[in-house]
Amino acid sequence: EKDVTLAIARRLRGQLQKRNQRVAMVRDGDQRVGLDQRAAMANAMHPLLYLVVHAGGPGTGVRIYTTLFNGTGGYGSFVPWEWAQAGFTDRSRMIAGSILQELKKLQVPAVQLSVPVRQHHNVAAAAVVIEVAPHDSAAGSHQHASDQWPGAQAGAADHPTCRPTGRGRPAD
Repeated sequence: EKDVTLAIARRLRGQLQKRNQRVAMVRDGDQRVGLDQRAAMANAMHPLLYLVVHAGGPGTGVRIYTTLFNGTGGYGSFVPWEWAQAGFTDRSRMIAGSILQELKKLQVPAVQLSVPVRQHHNVAAAAVVIEVAPHDSAAGSHQHASDQWPGAQAGAADHPTCRPTGRGRPAD
């Protein structure tokens, strides 16, 4: 899985950079980076978008996840670490919806879901998890599905919520 997700992330980085988007990856090799460390690294970069790439299990196509948090957080200047994502859920869902639309244009089977996504509870930015399922139910067959989707995510980076507004820069 780590080789598949890293290959997808690198291809996506290339697509985004071709569109003049600045991209930083919290993992660009075979090193292990914990969830809290990833969030701290991302938060230090002040990203406009935190995108997690995951190779999924059974099924086909792509699943796009955002957190279940609702509302803006309402904590003022102090936000508990485990609620950092709360103020960004609307933006995250809008971006996820744009990614879903782009995938559908490419006729890639995709679904958008809101679930308790631990990977980005601590990220103070719009955050989306992209999970690529194998093309068929055979183990290790992520290649075909992963070949179909990176351009779609790059297209979603043109969504107005991903454009620089003076706060931060796009990050992966």
